Amino acid sequence: MKLNEQLSRSIVAAKDKKTLSLIFDMDDYERRHAQAINQAIAKCRELNGHFGLNVFIIPGMLDAQQVKAVHDVPGLVPCLHGFFHKPKECQGWTRDMANKALTWAEKAQFNKVFRAPFWETSDGLYEAIRERQWVIADHPKKVEKARSNGLAEWQIYIPAYGMDTLLQMSDWEIWSLDGLVKLHGHPKHLEAMIKVVGRLMSIDAIVPTFRSIWKNQRELKGKYDGPDPDNQRRV
Repeated sequence: MKLNEQLSRSIVAAKDKKTLSLIFDMDDYERRHAQAINQAIAKCRELNGHFGLNVFIIPGMLDAQQVKAVHDVPGLVPCLHGFFHKPKECQGWTRDMANKALTWAEKAQFNKVFRAPFWETSDGLYEAIRERQWVIADHPKKVEKARSNGLAEWQIYIPAYGMDTLLQMSDWEIWSLDGLVKLHGHPKHLEAMIKVVGRLMSIDAIVPTFRSIWKNQRELKGKYDGPDPDNQRRV
């Protein structure tokens, strides 16, 4: 028997379970993908009723009713992903332009998290994010730019793994993960996301908890185990 298999069995047999904190986020919620994302969230919640997905929404690729309807999907935590998902869309944003976008999202009761299409940001966007106390979900290569624009550490969210990463790990490797596990994906990763949640529920030694990006960033590390994401939209 391989060492990992021995360790996995011993973990499953252990009386003390480990709480594993996870953030799932997904880009590109628009009319072509909305139904599939909604259905995948529902399947994940059948596996774990507290599952929540931070969904980056493209308002310009939805009609007004579809935007409003995101609040009717249990477990969907709406975040802003620009407006039209065009290359360089946010690259030229001034502070005033960014403020208009964030104001719209707040009125639409989105979570206070922004991700720029194609990761293309501007100093004006960072300024508005900083002043309005939002979080930017950014690319690892943009961290220093965000910091140089005065963002606090809690305002910079960097995903760490692809959505299917945990499928490639042994039970022991998953159990050994520490802190927050931040998983990022796109609509093509929906099946992988469902499999990941199923995998987490199959490891008896793990109790998975799911967090929204914004609420987690405002709390002390390891101290926040909040309610179902259904109740985290108004922040």
